[in-house]
Amino acid sequence: MFDFSGRSRRSEYWWFVLFTVIIALAAGMIDVLFYRGPMLLFGYIVVSVIIFFPSVSVLTRRLHDTGRSGWLGAPYWAYSIYDIAILLSPFVNVDIFETITPSSYNALVSAVIIAAAFIMFIWMFIVFIMTLSDSQAKTNRYGPSPKYGVIEDTFD
Repeated sequence: MFDFSGRSRRSEYWWFVLFTVIIALAAGMIDVLFYRGPMLLFGYIVVSVIIFFPSVSVLTRRLHDTGRSGWLGAPYWAYSIYDIAILLSPFVNVDIFETITPSSYNALVSAVIIAAAFIMFIWMFIVFIMTLSDSQAKTNRYGPSPKYGVIEDTFD
């Protein structure tokens, strides 16, 4: 769960993603059916906090399997932390949308925020494409391939 070393195959990554999406949807539906007011998304928040580190771990290992650094997933981590902070704002008596409005910033700062969000979205899309790529067949600096096993270089 907290193993950031090694490699994860596409199937391991995408089964994990499917599992977490199903759990998050179920938590959201339970919230809508049983909770009202500030408790509306309580189950979804709990699920988001619980799956954060395992999600980071499996994404890091998936990127390792393609021969890339796990740090390429940092925008995903930042977005996840931002999402959890937005969801927790009713519990800490802070309305993020009330305190941060376009009227409280000048147009330049608003444009920078929008541009940063757009760049983050593009980067997350690029990382998504990276997770779709095949494993490196040979052993890379993150370990042997879980798909192909140990393949040694021969210099004939």
